[in-house]
Amino acid sequence: MREELDSLAAIAGAKELGNLTLAAENARAAWGWTWLERLAQDLRYAARSLRGSPAFTLVAVLTLALGIGANTTIFTALNAVFLTKLPVRQPDRLRQLSWSSRKRAFGGKSLMQPLYDAYFLNKGETISNFSYPVYRNLRDKATSFSDVACERSTGAMTFVSGNFFRTVGLDAILGRTFTPDDDRPGAPPAAVISYGFWQGAFGGDPQALSRTIARDQNGRALSTALTIVGILPQDYFGINPASAGARIYTPRQPAALQPAAVANALTDDRNWTACDTVIARLRPGVFDEQARAESETLVAQAILANPPDQPYELPRITLTNLDRGQDALRKAASLPLLILTCTTGVILLIACANIAGLLLARGTARRKEIATRLALGAARSRIVRQLLTESLVLSAIGAIAGIAIAYVASPWLPRLLTQQNSFAFSGLGVTIRPDARVAGFSSLLAVLTALLFGLAPALHATRLDLLAMMKTAAPARRRFHFTGGKTMLAVQVALSVLLLMGAGLFIRTLLNLRAVSMGYQPTGLLYFVVDNGGKGVGTIDEVIGRLKGVPGVTSATASMWPLFTSAPDTYLQVCVPGDNPKNFDDRFADSDVVLPRFFETWGVPLLRGRDFISTDRPGQIIVNEALVKRFLAGEGDAVGQTLHLGPDCVAATIIGVVANSTDRPRVTPRPFVYRRYAQPPPQMTFAVRTRGNSAAVAQALQGFVSNLNMSIDEAVTTGEQYRDDTMVQERLFAGLLSVFGSLALFIACLGIYGMLAYLVTRRTAEIGIRVALGAQRTQVMRMVIRESLAPVGVGLLLGIAAAGALTRLAASLLFGVSRNDPWTIAAAGLVLLLTAAIAAALPARRASGIDPMRALRHE
Repeated sequence: MREELDSLAAIAGAKELGNLTLAAENARAAWGWTWLERLAQDLRYAARSLRGSPAFTLVAVLTLALGIGANTTIFTALNAVFLTKLPVRQPDRLRQLSWSSRKRAFGGKSLMQPLYDAYFLNKGETISNFSYPVYRNLRDKATSFSDVACERSTGAMTFVSGNFFRTVGLDAILGRTFTPDDDRPGAPPAAVISYGFWQGAFGGDPQALSRTIARDQNGRALSTALTIVGILPQDYFGINPASAGARIYTPRQPAALQPAAVANALTDDRNWTACDTVIARLRPGVFDEQARAESETLVAQAILANPPDQPYELPRITLTNLDRGQDALRKAASLPLLILTCTTGVILLIACANIAGLLLARGTARRKEIATRLALGAARSRIVRQLLTESLVLSAIGAIAGIAIAYVASPWLPRLLTQQNSFAFSGLGVTIRPDARVAGFSSLLAVLTALLFGLAPALHATRLDLLAMMKTAAPARRRFHFTGGKTMLAVQVALSVLLLMGAGLFIRTLLNLRAVSMGYQPTGLLYFVVDNGGKGVGTIDEVIGRLKGVPGVTSATASMWPLFTSAPDTYLQVCVPGDNPKNFDDRFADSDVVLPRFFETWGVPLLRGRDFISTDRPGQIIVNEALVKRFLAGEGDAVGQTLHLGPDCVAATIIGVVANSTDRPRVTPRPFVYRRYAQPPPQMTFAVRTRGNSAAVAQALQGFVSNLNMSIDEAVTTGEQYRDDTMVQERLFAGLLSVFGSLALFIACLGIYGMLAYLVTRRTAEIGIRVALGAQRTQVMRMVIRESLAPVGVGLLLGIAAAGALTRLAASLLFGVSRNDPWTIAAAGLVLLLTAAIAAALPARRASGIDPMRALRHE
């Protein structure tokens, strides 16, 4: 009896306490890490599930790797250009000072400075040049800044004030940087070199400190040797990301090492520019407007205390945040990177639509498994989470592969960024490689991508009729509607059309640019650029004579520049009485100094008059048709007429007229004046015209140039390369969009194939009945192919409409073709339809060969 009472008491106690196992589970869930265990279970199940479908996993991972990798690669460039700050202390406090005025510059004049100032002011831009007295007044009296520094680059050297590196916030990795004592008169000539110069000139030797430099980074001899006192960090390229490379920094004062022209430019003369850039470091707690107002007052004070000789107006000062360096590279790269970002975004959307379609098909194929789990009590949210975990695993693998693609592609990005608007930057002052920010972006992209392509299929797969799904055979249907998959297919087609049209427009732009006649003959032309080191006419004539003796050369010449168009530092004022030009540029002509046979060698037709000869006087010039039309009203024969040139309006006689020429197909030829020089300029361009095998002549010229006692500024270049270098951006866009368009076609092709293959599998019984009732093989193929026509057609129409709206972003980059070009639209549509037909052929062929007896037993 007692045992029975104890048993009844135990049962009553258990009922009162409830299920002990359940209570233990609830306590474990409350105090334990069950969510982490469930995540681990989901990950293991996802790995087994994906391992069981290797074909699907491989296609999905490859598609995601390409989509995420393309986006990660472009973000790597965006990160380097727009997000990465200067590697200095507290870069957020750095400011650059510039000024604007309604009149010409208030001071800081070099010989060409009035032209520069008027050129930029006319365009509403600010100017960063300051005279040294103005800079010194700012440096000594400004209380809003802890330091104010001056920099001037001359190409070969970068002259800085003694406090420059202190202002920037940069220390040397070896040795030291400059101090104000290095900037005082009589100080020993010192140099701080960049990491690139240290590696190139000294091979990274730590003993380079205290050694002397006799030549600059271009190999040109310095008039005074410099003693190396410091080496800068590897990741510091200067304050201008668009102009970097191996650099030598030296203080402003040791004028003995400077050429005379540079020494004059760096004096305290109020009429000469001493500072290309003035950099200041804002004190803590000081606002920009407060610092700007004080700077404006100090600038005006310096000008009024010692007014310049030229007409001036007190300027308005502007402060620009310099935490990411100067913005030349960002301005030039913004549109190309925007277009590429949109393009890679489209690729990722196509990839997501493709995988979403595959997951919809896969979810439908797993309907009995999912129905069984639901029937056994699994919550719908639990199964959705499991399916999303599979998507996340796919996306994570794709992200890892994408980062690897970004690493591989990163070395190619500088070429995209250093060639913008037909001009090459002198170097790229940013490091383009994936970093922690890029890895974070790729991880976030993986999560968003998993949600984008995984959520809808997961919800669709768990929305089931359990009773129907648990039956052995599904009810027969007259027609199967795969709404989700067809929608995804239409999206893929629409986005693919976008990329195909973009590729087509840039390919046509490139073809149109190459077809433009630029007024010279690039075929058979070779040239190279040197620093002649102050050599006289006799040496130049000797070099030209030797060039004529190279086998295969028919003519040789020299000039200051290669053939060019519209560079502000070559402007030459043309004085025409009573002329009132509408634009600033109409007051000036381009100019170059050339030797005889320049036009013959470059292939520029001589229309009237004659070429230069060795006995021509300095006052004799040759002009182009654009100048005759602009300044001589295009009337009569210009040969023999007088033109007045330069600030002093010196008379010159026209002895010849040549055809218009330009170095860039998008630029309208400008008025041009060619002069015969008496003394060779510092930079010389030697050019030859060849017959026969230009490659053999170019190889011979390489050996010829290496034996010249001159510094080489630019190696032997062909005329075709000179022309094609102006189309680098267009070639890059045409190539990249062609690759992306092909990738989009491939992914869309997979989508069409996957949808139709699934369709054939789902309708095997129906197709078998049709065949058993006498349906012909061609009828079955047409039926299956017809299933893809509707989404492909809808996607085609949507893509054309979207392209018409979005191609306006690239309208400024097109040439000779409308953004709604009908031929491009027709070609893109035809290519897509042919691709869709090929993708649909295999599933249709498979459907037409179904055995009716096996089909009837399929379910």
